[in-house]
Amino acid sequence: MFTKNKMESPINPLTQIHVAVNQLYFSETLTLKTILGSCVSVLIFCPGDKLFYSSMSHYLLPEIQKNDLNIENQDKYGDLLLIKQIHGMLERANYKTEFKAMVFGGANIKNQFKSPLIADIGKRNIDVAIDTLKIHKIEIVGRDIGGETGRFVEFNPLQKIASVRRLASNEVFSYR
Repeated sequence: MFTKNKMESPINPLTQIHVAVNQLYFSETLTLKTILGSCVSVLIFCPGDKLFYSSMSHYLLPEIQKNDLNIENQDKYGDLLLIKQIHGMLERANYKTEFKAMVFGGANIKNQFKSPLIADIGKRNIDVAIDTLKIHKIEIVGRDIGGETGRFVEFNPLQKIASVRRLASNEVFSYR
């Protein structure tokens, strides 16, 4: 469910964490935020009022290639980072809860990539997120994906609300 807002939520900068590309962050109370273009960010959180475990990932590429198996930063690949995120959430919740998710990003930024090796990178990033969450039976309760513009995303783990500001239009949408 989402609502369209014209105002941004007032958030104390001392209680925020910026999740950069190729990163994963777990939080119970800190607001998680990121900026996306063709990258995808997946939020996974515990529903209900008792557990506030949440996480945000931000990845650049959909899946690791066979010739990249020995690289240092494998967190840039959605297929690996999402598994790490899901396992981290399971550990924090003692394997005793089901999770909900939100998916953001995956824009088709015009003229961003000229190489055919990474054509449709935004769509492929989205597909990896949706497929991985489906395999792990994690329900997607909010999404703002695709299109041709970047996004600024903030997630408040206490209220379980994500606010998305589309960079081209400055419109703000909230997802619960």
